[in-house]
Amino acid sequence: MHPRNTNHSSDPPNPNPLPFVKPSIAAAPSSPPGNEPSHIQSLITRLRLQPHAEGGYFAEAHRDPKLTPSPYPSYPASPSQWAAATTNQQKDKKGGESGGFNPAVRNASTIMFYLLTPGSPVGFLHRNRGPTVHTLLRGRGRYVVIHERVRIESFVAGLDRARGEKQRWVVEGGKYKATFLLPDLDESGEEGSTSKEGMLVAETVVPGFEFFDHEFLEPSGLEELVGKDWAEKLGWLVKRQE
Repeated sequence: MHPRNTNHSSDPPNPNPLPFVKPSIAAAPSSPPGNEPSHIQSLITRLRLQPHAEGGYFAEAHRDPKLTPSPYPSYPASPSQWAAATTNQQKDKKGGESGGFNPAVRNASTIMFYLLTPGSPVGFLHRNRGPTVHTLLRGRGRYVVIHERVRIESFVAGLDRARGEKQRWVVEGGKYKATFLLPDLDESGEEGSTSKEGMLVAETVVPGFEFFDHEFLEPSGLEELVGKDWAEKLGWLVKRQE
C-alpha cells in the first residue's frame, strides 16, 4: 500500500504519509440547519441551499434539458441507500417514483453549489458513477480521494497557488472522496482557528448528477477497501447510520 501525500513541500516531515487527514474544525455539538452564523445563513438563503445527505449544503444551479443515453447500469448505485436515504423532495427533483425518472437517460450536464460551514464542516466518503469537475469559489478545505490499488490522495483546495492549493480539480467516477473544512489563513499565512466564510465549490457533472448514481461508503466497507490501519485513520470520514 503506497498512499500518496500531495501536501505542500513546506509541510513538516511526519511518519504518517497523510499527517493532516484529521478534523481541523469541529462541528458544534448541535448545529441543525438554520443555526449557522448570520452571514453564512444569508449565503445559504441567497443561493437557496438545502442540507445535503453528505454533510454541508447544496443547490442545483443548472440542469441541461438535453437528454442523453445513460452510460450507467439501470439499477441504483446503492439500492438500499436509494430507497432509504433520499428524501421525497430529492426524488422529485433528481429522479424517482413521483419524478418520472427514467434510468435509461441522463441530462447532458448539471452544475451544483456545495457549501461546507463551521456548523457542518465534513462531506463524508461517497462516490458517483460519473466524473465531477470542481471549481473552488471561496474558502479552504482538504479533499481525500481513494484511487485504485489503495492509493490515497490528499490535497488542499484553496486560492493560494503559491502554497500548492488547488482551485480546480476532477474526481473521476467510481472513486470515493471526502472533504472537510480548513481554517482561514491570516495575513502571515498561518492557519487560524476557524473558517469565517466556509468553503463554497461549484461542481459540474457530465452526464448530469442523479442520486440514483450516488453511493456512500459503508462503515464495514472501509476496512475492506483500504485495510485495517487506514480504516482507523479515515474512519471519521465515513457517514454513520442515523
